[in-house]
Amino acid sequence: MAVEIQSPTRTQTIINYASRSSDDLSDVSIQIATGNKYQDFKGFASAGATESYLSLRSEIDDRDTYIGTNVIVSARVRTMESSVEQLQDIAAGFIQVVVQRINGATGTDVPLTSEALSNLDRIQGILNIRSNGIYLFAGTATNTAPVSNITSSNINGQGESVSSYYDASDTKPTVKASSSQNIEYGILASDEAFQELIGAIHLAISGDAADDYTILGKAMTMMNSAVDKLATVRATAITSRNAIEDETLTHRSVKLLIFENLTNIADTDIVEATTIAKELEAQITADYMIYNILIKLQLSSFIR
Repeated sequence: MAVEIQSPTRTQTIINYASRSSDDLSDVSIQIATGNKYQDFKGFASAGATESYLSLRSEIDDRDTYIGTNVIVSARVRTMESSVEQLQDIAAGFIQVVVQRINGATGTDVPLTSEALSNLDRIQGILNIRSNGIYLFAGTATNTAPVSNITSSNINGQGESVSSYYDASDTKPTVKASSSQNIEYGILASDEAFQELIGAIHLAISGDAADDYTILGKAMTMMNSAVDKLATVRATAITSRNAIEDETLTHRSVKLLIFENLTNIADTDIVEATTIAKELEAQITADYMIYNILIKLQLSSFIR
């Protein structure tokens, strides 16, 4: 037995059009209200946007991780820069003390040794500085105070300064500033600049005790060398920090571009959606007007 498939009447067709337009209007109204183009991952999937959305979200998360790490490391480097600057001030001040001690008119009246011991204590405190529990000048041994026993001379038998006061790692830390950049940023308390700073003070103590101007002169020479090397250490730290901050700036710029793409995928274009909503409302109104006209025509034909 054949099954007859009847075509929808004109009124049914109009009702179907109006129903679909009404469903579309409901979807657009929700998009406008929520600001989200899709209300769940099924919506992303139906538009073929799931993979792009997840990829962009993952990229933003990765950039945020790099930014967070870089900001922390940049702050550490700034603290180290400030610490080195303090050591530069100590060196400059102590040079003046040694100059006064060598001066024949005031030399014996200068309390060089007490000044020296006070400076050694300050230097140890500066090089043992911590940030959020991390020893900054300890290399990768961040849980170890790098400097101890600083009051014992670090001048060896050849009259050279050594790092006998240093207890931490010889490896400088690095930061993975981006997927392609590993930047070394640490300063070790065993650096030659600090060795000479501490060694010059110990030489001065020896020269003061022996009233030996030759030793005091060597202390002055070593301290001047330390001043030059401290400037180099600080400049190197600034260079590292600038490199890290450049990477951070790049991450933030790229993140903005990614976010714009993500917005295009996930967020509702309110102006466009409002225009579509108005068009759908007009279409629904027109559909029902046509429906009413058709009903009246059918009724008129029936009465005849």
